[in-house]
Amino acid sequence: MPSLFAPIGRLPYAQKFVLISLLFLLPLAVTLSFLVNAQNQQRVFSQKEIDGANYLVLLNEVHAQALQYRRQALRVNIRREDAALLDPLQLAIDDNFAALATIDARYGAALTTNAPFATLAEEWQQLSATPVLAKPHDIFLEHSAFIANVRKLIALVGDQSNLILDPDLDSYYVMDSVLLRLPEAQDLIARAQLVSEDILPIQDLRSDKRTELVMLTSMLRSNSAAIVNNLDVAYANNPSQTLQARIDAERRRYLATIDDQLAVLDAIIANRGQAFATPEFTLFGNAALEASRVFQQTLSPALIELLQARIDALNRNQTSTLTMVALTVTAALAIGCGGCARSAAHSPIGCRRRAS
Repeated sequence: MPSLFAPIGRLPYAQKFVLISLLFLLPLAVTLSFLVNAQNQQRVFSQKEIDGANYLVLLNEVHAQALQYRRQALRVNIRREDAALLDPLQLAIDDNFAALATIDARYGAALTTNAPFATLAEEWQQLSATPVLAKPHDIFLEHSAFIANVRKLIALVGDQSNLILDPDLDSYYVMDSVLLRLPEAQDLIARAQLVSEDILPIQDLRSDKRTELVMLTSMLRSNSAAIVNNLDVAYANNPSQTLQARIDAERRRYLATIDDQLAVLDAIIANRGQAFATPEFTLFGNAALEASRVFQQTLSPALIELLQARIDALNRNQTSTLTMVALTVTAALAIGCGGCARSAAHSPIGCRRRAS
């Protein structure tokens, strides 16, 4: 029975070499294509995260400003403060919505935020037209509904941009602070402000004021502890070991201002004779909210840098892999061609040609 490989045996040496080379290169090419495709998918995944992080820079600003806007609207109604105090906040939010419109036009289709953003922008226009209603309870409800919708859009951006699925410990825990922990902390800080300044409508209290402050301070302490623990993990797992130097000063400043606000709130809780609505509550509450905003604005570019570093590493790895494969194939072809030349030189035909 003739061998299956008999025809191959009758081939000249050069053709055998070409055939063997092709058989060798085929699985290499398939494996390489899978590797390159996986790296490209990781690059696209990380780039989408960067798009989401860019979106969140301005959206988180709107969230922090909306909390201040609600508080000032209540102060205008309850304390009879000048309504003109709302104007700088309204202008800042208007500017951020204008900038967000550009961001949403660029990333909104991929992040599925076009419709929710348009709805939120329309809601802001309606709210800013009449920020101070007749009843404090109505003010609180209207502004709180807008703030809740901002948080919903923040969550949507996190989900659709892959940020919530980030695979690396350093960027994941920075993302966690930007997307989840700091917006939650700002909500707690702002509500504690309303309670301590005695401008939260009584029907919107969850309990008596001191009990509510106990709950708020407990949640704020838990939130701060989570930020500390999570970012410590991020520092320890940052390959370049540059993250801590990049963000730790603002982390310490933020945590110090939170401790200051908590100390003031603890004094209210411990001393039942302590009056609410004193100037120090406003001072420390504003400082804590501003520190959280600045910390957030420090973390956002740090997150983008971590994600870009991952993409750069993928590009370097891909270039190195392709270069190594190209050099290996080139070397194999050179050796094979040299072998073919030597074989041809020593073949009977080659010998007869040299003899003649």
